[in-house]
Amino acid sequence: MADDDADTLEVLEDLIADEGATVRSATSAREALEVLRTWTPDLLLLDISMPDMDGCELLTLIHRKAALREVPAVAVTGYDDARDKKRCTEAGFAGHIAKPFYVETLINLIATLAPKPSPAA
Repeated sequence: MADDDADTLEVLEDLIADEGATVRSATSAREALEVLRTWTPDLLLLDISMPDMDGCELLTLIHRKAALREVPAVAVTGYDDARDKKRCTEAGFAGHIAKPFYVETLINLIATLAPKPSPAA
């Protein structure tokens, strides 16, 4: 999970961990790439608007790595118009959820894309 807003990260970490999943987070795209050097998640949650690199660019870099190519990603973003959704789809995102969102909507999307949480690492 990558988001430059620490409060958003904390809330998402707690919500997802409460569902039994292992969560690793990053406050920047570069930090996310560093985390992914040693960990392969079942699902990525990426903010689109980050200062060092946007989520679409980040996903392109992530999917260049063979071990991460098939990992589904969800855009968690404040951008919610048709053009933004199309851009996310074209970048390879499997899902899109706009902030603010209902917790149940996020949990259901995660369950659909990554039904089995990884064992604690």
